[in-house]
Order: sequence, then C-alpha cells, then structure tokens
Amino acid sequence: MIVGIREKLGLNDPMPVQFIRWVRDMLRGDFGTSIFAGRPVLELIAQRLEPTVSLSSLTMLVSVMIGVSFGTLAAWRASGPIDRVLTAFSALGFSVPVFVVGYFLVYFFAMQAHWVPVQGYKPIGQGLGAWIEHLILPTVALSVAYIAFIARITRASMLEVLSEDYMRTAAAKGASSYAMLFHHALKNAGVQILTVIGISFAYLIGGVVLTETVFNIPGIGRLVVDAINNRDYPVFRVCSS
Repeated sequence: MIVGIREKLGLNDPMPVQFIRWVRDMLRGDFGTSIFAGRPVLELIAQRLEPTVSLSSLTMLVSVMIGVSFGTLAAWRASGPIDRVLTAFSALGFSVPVFVVGYFLVYFFAMQAHWVPVQGYKPIGQGLGAWIEHLILPTVALSVAYIAFIARITRASMLEVLSEDYMRTAAAKGASSYAMLFHHALKNAGVQILTVIGISFAYLIGGVVLTETVFNIPGIGRLVVDAINNRDYPVFRVCSS
C-alpha cells in the first residue's frame, strides 16, 4: 500500500522532477488530492480559510492599535515610569511563547471563570456575538507578542524622529504636544512602522498555527498540523508553500 501511494504521488522520482511537476500542476490550479480525506487540497484549504482569515485580521487590527499606542506613549514619556512599564511588558510579551499564553488564558478565563468558550470556532454567519466570543482568547493569545513587537518598533522610530532638529524647532515655535506627537512625529515614523508591520506578518501567520492548535480552531494552521500527524503529504506541501 505504501509503495503504491509513493508511486501514485511520484515520490520515487528524482527531486528535480518532483519539483518541476509540482510547479506545473500549481500553475494549472491542480493542488493535488488529500491522502487522508480523499478530497482536493484546494477544497480543504477553502473550507478552512475563514477561521484563519478572521483570527489573523482581528489580531492584526488589535495589535496595531494597541502596539502603536503603547509605543507612542512610551516614546513620549521616555525614561519615565510609563516607559519602563511598557518596555518591561514588551520584553516579557515578546519572550513568552504563544501557546503558553494560550493555555494560561484557557485555564483562567474559560475553565475557571467560564466567561468564554474553551475551544472551537463559530462562523460569522452564525452570529457576530458568537463569532467574537470564540475569537476573544485566541486573539489575545496571538496579539500579546505582536503588540510587544510593534510597541518596541514604534518606540524606537518615534524616539528617532523626536530627536530631529525640526521637532525642536516646532517646540520652540510653540507647537502643542498633540501637534508634535501626531502631526509631525507619528506621521514621519509611520512609514518605517508600517514597513516593519508588513514584513513581520509572516511571524503572525506562524503563530496562527500554534494558536489554532491550542484553541482547536479548524483553520489553515490546524490543517497543517493534522496533515503532519496524518502524513498527508499533498496537503502539507501546498500549505507550507
């Protein structure tokens, strides 16, 4: 049986031949068939896409809003108590693995307090309230490290801009703190912040795999884990590419 599957998938062919065949099939829109489920891989991915997109989008929104706010506040009050607290949070949040945060949240807020569901996912079509309720803990777990990262980048970029000569000139001319912070500093630092956020999106996707596993969310990340456990080569090959 194993020999037959290897022959069917072309795994006995040389690696260059397998790669060329894979690229050719991908360009044709043929992503192969799942060994375990017996269904087209593209169909499985489409079925799992909504939970992953929902979790990633909500995490990105929350992380950018909170991370930029924390970083801006820390830069504006540099070397003060607020800056030290936010810097400590950034260091701690970025160093704690997402699955540790996830299990912590599940234990205290789902199993002990019973405020939110422990695991699972509800499509947005079944109600906005149920959708948000099932995404609260996964979003928080995935956002902690991302908020810390964005806050650190924002703080560094803002401090660099705030030390420029034109900022001192604006202060000497009597510009308000609001104008200096948002009209000058944040606007000029925004390009660098947005660039780093876009580049680090790959880190967010990597965290989705662990988060979906911890919270049993039927998304792309969980599909990858199931494919690895089931040795479903066609599914893993497409998802990892």
